[in-house]
Amino acid sequence: MKLWKWLAGLFFLLAVFDGALRKWVFPSQSLLFYILKDIVLGVAFTLFALGRNSRWYPQPIRGTWFPVLLGLYVYVVILQAFNFVQPNVAVRVLGLKAHLAYLPLVILLPALLAHLREWTPDHLILVYMGLVALPVMLLGIYQFFQPTSSWVNQYVADTANISTVAGRPRITGTFAYMNGMSAFMIFNTILGFAVAVAGFLTKRRLLTWGGAIFFGVCLVVLPMIGSRGPVLILGILIAGIGLLLLGQKRGGTALVLSVILVGGLVFGITAQTNLDEGWMALQDRVETAHDDPSKRTINTLLGPLNGLKRAGILGYGVGTFHQGAPRLVSGNQGRSWIPGGYVENGVMRLVLELGGIGWLVLFGLKCFVAWMAYQVFRAANSAFEVVVGIVGVGKGITHILLPVIFTNMAAITYWTVVGFVIYTWSYQQVRTDAVPPQKTPVEAATATR
Repeated sequence: MKLWKWLAGLFFLLAVFDGALRKWVFPSQSLLFYILKDIVLGVAFTLFALGRNSRWYPQPIRGTWFPVLLGLYVYVVILQAFNFVQPNVAVRVLGLKAHLAYLPLVILLPALLAHLREWTPDHLILVYMGLVALPVMLLGIYQFFQPTSSWVNQYVADTANISTVAGRPRITGTFAYMNGMSAFMIFNTILGFAVAVAGFLTKRRLLTWGGAIFFGVCLVVLPMIGSRGPVLILGILIAGIGLLLLGQKRGGTALVLSVILVGGLVFGITAQTNLDEGWMALQDRVETAHDDPSKRTINTLLGPLNGLKRAGILGYGVGTFHQGAPRLVSGNQGRSWIPGGYVENGVMRLVLELGGIGWLVLFGLKCFVAWMAYQVFRAANSAFEVVVGIVGVGKGITHILLPVIFTNMAAITYWTVVGFVIYTWSYQQVRTDAVPPQKTPVEAATATR
């Protein structure tokens, strides 16, 4: 196996576990481990680019709008790094990292998947679920039931007012912050659901039960983060995919009933073991929260419009609204150098960084990714393709509006899914050109093997 493949694997391990190293093993080297995974990915991409061959990128994707939109996005980001509003070079570098650091995944992953030999894509997903994601979630459960003074909850000490719910810690798992664990759980929950659906449609019991159990554990851990947004997003996505299956007569009725059954079993079991306290704590937070969820939703939907009104088509430059930017500005300026002041709305912050033109380019890119994911789902004739299609549709639609640049794990999971979608979509195009389809989309996935 070539070195770049090992480095790509190391990158994903660091993406999940570098927070644990920073919190518990090498706290004095937090900055080093924060950027280590980015260095590893950069080296992997460099080695791959230097040794590439004619198969370095799927041919079908080259004739689409994806390379054009991706290239335009990179071009806009580089231009915005020289925006005159920014106070220093460090903020510019931070902006470039936030926007571009994980884009190599859309090139490395299709190549990595094309070179798989002993490991099939299905095995890769199961190994990830069992050996990477599940231990992190079990750690989260342990963390939730420990006192705030415990070593595993040391992050709570200085921020108890925002890091606890109903006296319970808001879990971070192996991540340094709650937003990392939140993005991790959104990805895993939709993945568990997708694997269970794929097993159900292709009548593969291992995938069906493995996905269902994994999905059930996700339902236990998800509320322990203490965030309402992920629960709402996932509820809408899962309901939408279920309705899509119902409308297209793909076994949707039985699938929806199965999901309800799994959910009922999970809540029945957790009620007998106190594992339902995560949902009880989240309910307490919903009841005691001072902000209006409907107002937050409206502000999110209006984020692009409000951003355009404030920054126009040019914007203020990448890195300007990154949460780490104030630490890179000397003196007591904080965020005072930002025209109009700082805003919390992530969608609006993205528009303010890129400006109207840059945001429209990125918006178009994300819409194209979501469309490709839907095409993958419609044309799927294997469990792996069903999983990629469902996860791609879920992540793709979620991040058409919501940004990924302000949370590393959100960016990593998003561009990872994009890489899987590109590989699978390209493979389906080659297959379609070679052998005309004899069945309607996804009907093959519902047939027995």
